[in-house]
Amino acid sequence: PTGTVYSATVEPNGRRRRARWLGLLPRLAVGAHVASGAALRRLRPPGTASGLVIGFDKDDTVATARLFQPEPTRMALVGGLWAARVLVFRTLALGASVTVLTGRPEAWTGFGRWATGSDERVVVRPLDAPFGAPSSPHAPVLVVRDGNALTGTVRGTLGPWQAQLSVVEQLTAYAFPAIREASLVAVQRLEPEEATAGTPLLGLSRESHALVRNLQNDMLALFDEGDPRYVWTQPTRIERAQFGPPRRYDAPVPAR
Repeated sequence: PTGTVYSATVEPNGRRRRARWLGLLPRLAVGAHVASGAALRRLRPPGTASGLVIGFDKDDTVATARLFQPEPTRMALVGGLWAARVLVFRTLALGASVTVLTGRPEAWTGFGRWATGSDERVVVRPLDAPFGAPSSPHAPVLVVRDGNALTGTVRGTLGPWQAQLSVVEQLTAYAFPAIREASLVAVQRLEPEEATAGTPLLGLSRESHALVRNLQNDMLALFDEGDPRYVWTQPTRIERAQFGPPRRYDAPVPAR
């Protein structure tokens, strides 16, 4: 079986024998590419930022989040299932494993097999289940808490190269703990009462208060230590085919 992020060859005993990226790089032609020493000295690493690609800003600059670091990282999303699934899908492309703690398992069951060709990469567990998983710089872990809860922290201790994504559908008092402990907060379009409730938490100015109420369906507002960033997620063809058109409120989309 093959997935969207990876292509895998599976032996009869079910073990994966080989995996490679799909369609991102052409097959190498060893010995066919020759460059002079002068040309090689002109080569420089690209200047783009690394991390989870969230979207593009008004200047068409890539907006990323450094999700995995030597210390635990926490991110909160105020939005719907569509945005949550897009963020998790893009996190898988970083090589991460995902544990989803959720009250709606039907929305996540089969996600790993569709995306990567294996159920091992995305584990779905009940919302109140304890969390614990090994991680490393080459095998980071994302734990998704998908559900409104008065406490934002999962049961368990986040370690190095681990991140938590707290998904709350509405910005109410239930979301306050998750937002307070997050170093990055992403929001989809807010209702007027949500924007008012979030003003002291997010530090909304009069301008940003108006902007978060008028975000387009494919946009996210990002709040961290600096000024708010407004980005277009620009979902890919695969993301649109699987998750449907961008939206804030939606019913669970069955994973294929």
